[in-house]
Amino acid sequence: MSEKVQKILTRLGNIWPKRIDDETLGEWLADWESALKQFEPWLIDAATTRIVHDRTSDRFPLPADVRRVCFQVLADDRQSKPGPEISKMQRDPYGFANEFIYCELGKRAAQEGWVLSLRDFVVKEGRLPTESEIRKLISIRDKFLQDLIDCIDGRGGIMGGPLSKLGRSMAKREYEIAQRVIGPDVSDWYAGQLNNASRCHAGG
Repeated sequence: MSEKVQKILTRLGNIWPKRIDDETLGEWLADWESALKQFEPWLIDAATTRIVHDRTSDRFPLPADVRRVCFQVLADDRQSKPGPEISKMQRDPYGFANEFIYCELGKRAAQEGWVLSLRDFVVKEGRLPTESEIRKLISIRDKFLQDLIDCIDGRGGIMGGPLSKLGRSMAKREYEIAQRVIGPDVSDWYAGQLNNASRCHAGG
């Protein structure tokens, strides 16, 4: 369990004691980790303080409750410092997005082959995506990969050649951004997937 999750569960447990069966404790902690992994420790700490101060329910908060407050705190923080951040986003949305994705979610996206989509999302929305939006970005990545494989394998129709070239350039751009977010040693996700696809076809 990460330190940030341990800290919030300890604070919440002091106010709303909760017993978890040993058999389900591992799954319960894993759900909390998954729900909060995209948030920075300072944000979770601020959200916890707000929950402790404002929550009137006698039930132990759900992960969804904490996530909702985290997004509220983040929005309030941006509004309290509107000048430089909003000005920068409006003046240079791509520069703003390139800096904004240096976070845990950005690292995850860089490792999983959708950091370019994440960057473009931040350019458009000025924020990080929600869980449902993340699933959509991953779905877009999966479709792009399959389309690229089809084009490379000659199943792209009359435009298969140009589309294959375009797709490879986008995959290269994905890798370049991933290197900036994590470092030069990050694996090339698309190259790995294309190599696996080639081996599967060769074996078949």
